[in-house]
Amino acid sequence: MLRFNKLADAEYEAQRFRFIKQVEGCERGLYLSSGEPTIGVGFNLRDNNIRGQVLDYFGIRSQSSGLSPEARAVEQDYHDRIDALVRQQHPASGAESLRNQVNPIMAHRAANPALQSLPRRRPSFEFDDQNDVRQLFDQVVQNYENRVDTWLPDIPLSRERIALFSLGFNTKGGSTNLLGARLKTAIRTGNRPEAWFEIRYRSNLHDEVPVAKRRFYEAYQFGLWFYPGACTPEETRQFAHVLNDQRQTIAGYESRHGMEAPASMAMARALSDFPRDPRDIPLDRRTLIFKEIISWLGFDLNTAIHETGSLENALQPLSQSLLAGTTPPQLVQFLGGCYAAAHRGTPRSIRLCRPSRLHGSHGKEYPGLLG
Repeated sequence: MLRFNKLADAEYEAQRFRFIKQVEGCERGLYLSSGEPTIGVGFNLRDNNIRGQVLDYFGIRSQSSGLSPEARAVEQDYHDRIDALVRQQHPASGAESLRNQVNPIMAHRAANPALQSLPRRRPSFEFDDQNDVRQLFDQVVQNYENRVDTWLPDIPLSRERIALFSLGFNTKGGSTNLLGARLKTAIRTGNRPEAWFEIRYRSNLHDEVPVAKRRFYEAYQFGLWFYPGACTPEETRQFAHVLNDQRQTIAGYESRHGMEAPASMAMARALSDFPRDPRDIPLDRRTLIFKEIISWLGFDLNTAIHETGSLENALQPLSQSLLAGTTPPQLVQFLGGCYAAAHRGTPRSIRLCRPSRLHGSHGKEYPGLLG
């Protein structure tokens, strides 16, 4: 079984909501996601269980206690009309139309004296604020946690579980179930790079840009290494195997959804150039190779230099992650030469490539997700 970066209960719950809020957005009112009525942090109202819990949280109940038989019939009518509108598929451009149908029903209900004994009647189908959304999230969250537990029991509260929770939260079941067999096998066999690959590259059935962006974040959350900058020899071998077997898949996907220059191709160039002296490689090519290797691996060189005290020490684990069986000092020398050519000894210019570097404007920017 995979090693997990475990979290305490409160820390896990806070990070879980923060992650979902960033990748889903946090909307007070109704919106459409692929034509499906949605609210809050991705509460899909076409899901019978979720729709029932949202309506109940908003106080719209088919069997409200404390009402006269006549008032119960009135409330039942409000419930059924709203339920019918939010349970069906709508045209992608129909969010405003949906709100214009639902909110007048809510306003009429709030003003109806027959229901004045109800404790609260919201005047519109909206949350008050983010805290209101969080309260409902905490009530419905077990539905999605159960998806993870049913799929693969005994995964502890951890950084990795948040990524899996997000996949479960985003899944629709059936042929689009994002918690799949290959991902399960990778986790069961302790193959972290393979699991990372499944999340990043094999969980976007229709090859959509917004979905790719979300998967990049989920893969980053899961982690290519157990501890970034300190990969184990086993992780090194596993990563080399994934890279060698899946280079075509990676290159194609990155060219469609990745950074401005497909970083996986820089990886291929680096492998073909090693162990040549970097001085034999044109300056512009050295610059591109180094920047994209650092970015594609998600390696924060600034932090590594600060923590290890030198560029050479910082590049040691990176060298191990690139080529299994390569003598680290040779590759360190290669990367160090590329680094010097690219940055003239100014490590502050190297930054972690955030998933928001995806080209295109179809997806959310997810501000602040990675700190």
